[in-house]
Amino acid sequence: MIQTKKGLLRYIPGSKSILIQENSNQPLEGFSENIQESIREYAETAKNEVEKGKNFLQWILTRVFEATEDDAADAIIDGANDLGIDAYLPVDFSENKIRLFQSKYGTSHSPEAITKFKEDVKRLMSREASKMRPELANLVKQIHDKNLNIQCCYVTEQSVEYENDDSFEVIDIDEIIQRLWSRIKKPAAGKKSSIKLEKMLRHDNTILGVLKLRELSDFILKNRDYVFESNIRQWMQFKTSVNKGIRETLQNIPHKFFYYNNGITIVVANFEEVGDNLLKLYAPQIVNGAQTSNSILDRAKRTHNLDGCITVTIIKADDEQDQNNITKYRNSQNSVRGKDLVSLMDFHKSIKSQLQNLGYFYEIQAGSFDSKTKSQQAEFKGDIIFNKYLP
Repeated sequence: MIQTKKGLLRYIPGSKSILIQENSNQPLEGFSENIQESIREYAETAKNEVEKGKNFLQWILTRVFEATEDDAADAIIDGANDLGIDAYLPVDFSENKIRLFQSKYGTSHSPEAITKFKEDVKRLMSREASKMRPELANLVKQIHDKNLNIQCCYVTEQSVEYENDDSFEVIDIDEIIQRLWSRIKKPAAGKKSSIKLEKMLRHDNTILGVLKLRELSDFILKNRDYVFESNIRQWMQFKTSVNKGIRETLQNIPHKFFYYNNGITIVVANFEEVGDNLLKLYAPQIVNGAQTSNSILDRAKRTHNLDGCITVTIIKADDEQDQNNITKYRNSQNSVRGKDLVSLMDFHKSIKSQLQNLGYFYEIQAGSFDSKTKSQQAEFKGDIIFNKYLP
């Protein structure tokens, strides 16, 4: 499948009339605004400035540094006496480099805060372990024992002029936008990977299948650098409430995951049936289900017992326009949000209560009035005046 320069990015709000110039690294119109709005929405849900700063840091760790939500939560150092260190990655010390984070949201940023962060890191590394919080003492011990290189990351949603070096970098709003823009432009063309289904049904250029959760997590882990390129929402619109529900199902009743989840969609340039339900996928991209996929990957890192399956739709797109449409429409189908259901139920309960005070029964669930005894039904006599106007 031929990839043009415009690719799937035309569906970012505000970008439809803009063409990407050859070799241009500048984000499309609307991209920067969407990033900033995403940060504000995520941070401003908190009730106080401290929690807003924490939410902002969570956003940075999951979007910019691609930590899972659970890893990000573990990475953040809460409470007093953090010695100027707000978070660190990776949480399992699996790399030869450790990133130490200082986060400043809103008016808390200042040039002096950058200088202080540098000094705080120096003091941290020379401080006696007995005078630190346990998690910080363990952090310093791991750095010394494994001889880890330290990368200091000062992050803020403000614009900052600062010259980064190998050991210290300021990640301001411009750098955040540029990093996300560079990532979303990564091509999948020329990439190929294999995936094994438990069961499958082929229809024209589409395969409907059942995929083990462990197989999916392995697939994502091997291809994470490019496999989410087409999912134009994955970097911005993860919802904590949805993630929580996915995580709870994976942790408590993984065998039910197949029934509770809508599954994922993978668009490919081509696929080959190798045999025994084994497929070779060319330029595979998860265009719907990034949130689900990342939650499964996170759970896979934390347990060897990842039972359960998920439905997968693998579609061979005829051309780029076809792939664009699949991505666009599979990400735009309406769904009923949890808060809408709650609001709707509260609305009906309010009506039921008001009508009951007037002597009427308001049936929310079909058959609920019939299930009452005759004497209970007789209690609802209505209102003398209103009854004159009712059939």
